[in-house]
Amino acid sequence: MPITINLGNLRNLGTSITNQVTTFVNATISEALDQIPSTITIPPITIPPFPFPIPTPDPAPAPVTPTTIRGLLLDLLNERVQITTPFTTLTGTVISVQADYVAMVDAGGELYFVRLDKINTVTRVTGGV
Repeated sequence: MPITINLGNLRNLGTSITNQVTTFVNATISEALDQIPSTITIPPITIPPFPFPIPTPDPAPAPVTPTTIRGLLLDLLNERVQITTPFTTLTGTVISVQADYVAMVDAGGELYFVRLDKINTVTRVTGGV
């Protein structure tokens, strides 16, 4: 013998449960929201003054500019330079500065000694070889 189930009642029961749950959730949320105050008061905060003056760094000393060719070359030790003399122009790395001459080596490894009293200009070389 077949069993007949009226699904209309089951649908009505589902709708009824859904409505009851929705009503309960809405009421719970409404109660929770009612407990939240609409405004809050924050007491004023007093920040105490800094306990000591903020130190300021000392200004950087002014760079000292060499006043002699020898002084300039000493500052350029191990740097690439171009030196011009009445006879030629040489480019290389300063490897030694003595009382009366400078020693330098070019990119090919050639060693040059140039008398300081024959130097017209000294220029730092930047960039590639």
